Amino acid sequence: MEEKELETKVDEVVEESDFADEVKPIEKPEEKPVEEPKSEAESVNMYNEDVEVDPDYASGANNPYKKKAKGPEPAFEYEHESLKKAEEARQVFHKKYKKAGIVKWILTAVALVGIILGYVLPTFTGSEEWRKSNGPTYVMLGILVAMIIALALFSFLSRRINNKGISEYLDKYYVLSNEYVFDGLNLADLSGSLADKIETADLTACALYSRVDRVGSRGLLHFEYNNVPCSLVDCSASVAVGRNMSTVFVGKMLRAENTWDADDVIVYIKGNKRALPPTNLEGYQVVEDKKDHVIYGLSKKKLLPQKTREAIAKIRTDKILVDCAIAIRKGTTYIMMGYEDSLMVPPLEHPLNPAPLSKYKEDLKVVLEVAETLYR
Repeated sequence: MEEKELETKVDEVVEESDFADEVKPIEKPEEKPVEEPKSEAESVNMYNEDVEVDPDYASGANNPYKKKAKGPEPAFEYEHESLKKAEEARQVFHKKYKKAGIVKWILTAVALVGIILGYVLPTFTGSEEWRKSNGPTYVMLGILVAMIIALALFSFLSRRINNKGISEYLDKYYVLSNEYVFDGLNLADLSGSLADKIETADLTACALYSRVDRVGSRGLLHFEYNNVPCSLVDCSASVAVGRNMSTVFVGKMLRAENTWDADDVIVYIKGNKRALPPTNLEGYQVVEDKKDHVIYGLSKKKLLPQKTREAIAKIRTDKILVDCAIAIRKGTTYIMMGYEDSLMVPPLEHPLNPAPLSKYKEDLKVVLEVAETLYR
């Protein structure tokens, strides 16, 4: 959920003179720079110390892009038919992908053997007159060019086939995983696909982040939940830091219409040290600061209805739901659910672990309830 930044530190060493009789200036006590007092909003501890960090992700060992140690794959039970189908689709894709990799290595080996033979045979066979002519050179160059063209053509075709296979699998995975997550929810007029995206302005409208330079998104869906118009999307937001990009959000964004007619309110459900709190809190006052959450408003006035507070209290951060920021603005409620890669990265090489999707299913039901309380 975070990008590494290279930090360099320079240590300065001041050596005293070796001359004992040298007159030294009178040393003045070091004057510490006067620090400007932090605002109340900035002084809040934005992390919940009781929320655990996934030890595998903290160490990088469970990074989906890292090769895992050899050993038996974990066996999971799938309570829902859609999860079973999603895992079957992954297995089909993975077998095809592995087979394509084997074919690639075989053809590469054949090409290398062809190049070697293309050098050896013309050089050491045939008549002496032939070997002394330019014939062997032309043959070697011809074979080399043919092998390179063949490898380039195969690489191009295999890349297209693999990309098509990945695209088809991801389409199936998102449809099937959504079938599981949405099962039991009262959703109407559901539309959208994995290819659908949001614009940068759609995310920055939540006003939770002081700056956003790049937005990535996928799987934009539109629907109604108990007559509340909503949209849901996987997305990430980053800011430029030198030549690198630093992530300020990655997870699921739920947007829901509301009938709110008061000042903006921000609710932040605190999470572990991998959480990414909002960065645009200037001008807000702390209305309430508890161990597991903090509420900000433009004044100290408590605005949230009791039913909304009760719904928000059901949101629980853990090693999967890293944190949750809610921006309640006139007309729209924005709920930014920051998730760990265990949910956000679809399974490719290893079996589908149903736990992250199960947690997301629980979370979505709760945040939709929050949105509903603000629409009445």
